[in-house]
Amino acid sequence: MSNQNEISKMNFLVSQCVSEEIRHVQHKGSIDLTIEDFLIWSAFQKDKFVFISSLAEFKFEKETYKFQLKLDLHHKNTDDHIGLFLHSKNFNELKIVFELMAISSSGSNFKKLTTSMKFHTTTDTWGFNDFLSKKNLKENSDKLLPNGSLKLKCNFSIYASEVCHIQKENAKLPLVITSLSTDLCSLWQEQYLHDLIIKCEGKTFPCHKVILASRSEVFKAMLTQEDSLERIKNEVEIKDISPEALGSFLEFLYTDHLKDETHYRSAELLILADKYNVESLKYKCELALSEMLTNLNAIQLLSTASLISAKTLLKNAASYIAKNHRELVGLDDWAEMVKTNPQAMDAIFKVSL
Repeated sequence: MSNQNEISKMNFLVSQCVSEEIRHVQHKGSIDLTIEDFLIWSAFQKDKFVFISSLAEFKFEKETYKFQLKLDLHHKNTDDHIGLFLHSKNFNELKIVFELMAISSSGSNFKKLTTSMKFHTTTDTWGFNDFLSKKNLKENSDKLLPNGSLKLKCNFSIYASEVCHIQKENAKLPLVITSLSTDLCSLWQEQYLHDLIIKCEGKTFPCHKVILASRSEVFKAMLTQEDSLERIKNEVEIKDISPEALGSFLEFLYTDHLKDETHYRSAELLILADKYNVESLKYKCELALSEMLTNLNAIQLLSTASLISAKTLLKNAASYIAKNHRELVGLDDWAEMVKTNPQAMDAIFKVSL
């Protein structure tokens, strides 16, 4: 065994061999967009906000950032202003300096505005409500709308800070740097020291009470109540859900993310997140499911959202159905929803106003 002097010496060597440095990083990117026949196109847009660019992905080293541009064509205070905004599709917090530009037929910027903002969530949108004037565009269309097209550009710089661990050449001891998320993922995968079994359709999931209780108020109440069967038997059975969805759910509880992000597109996972009151997972599932709405799944997803009060998915699914109702009214799912789900029909009615 090492004595106290040896341990102190070891700690001294590590502190001498490894230093920590904060490195400030700047990533730059741009989005270019042309809307053809803008005046005609905008006249037919009924929604307040319109996403005018597809999802743009920018990969810098280990990070991938996602953004979209969107227009506000119907300002609440005046019908003349057109708003232009940068919309974040990133889960992590970002500090961004960005400039929005409209480009004339000569290639110069006839409008350019710059701002610095901190984007917090995947729903954060920042920009300018009065970026352009409809009247000005119409009166000067020859100069401002080359061939009738509106040309827009967004340049942005993302600022981040990274902690770097630098090991000196004369290092005598190896240093292994891990993170809490990595360690908890290991705890989940290797299943050591577990004190609870969750059963689902014949499959068992060894878990840790303290992790589940710290992540879910429902698990906390279940596992801390003295006379609960779950606490007495150290066993929980979850029914009416697939083992695959439960596995993704538990992975998120342990690590706060899913390694395969496509698993967020699961209605079962959304239902689990709601049942066990894991709001961060519920919100991520709502966003992911909202991005994959089609004529085949919109009615079912709207019904699910209405039953569990998934407000983001409810609104997005209702908007999708309102826009495509002519193609959906003849489906069996539509008839069933009309008969049995007045809350879903009410959501469609509200977004149609």
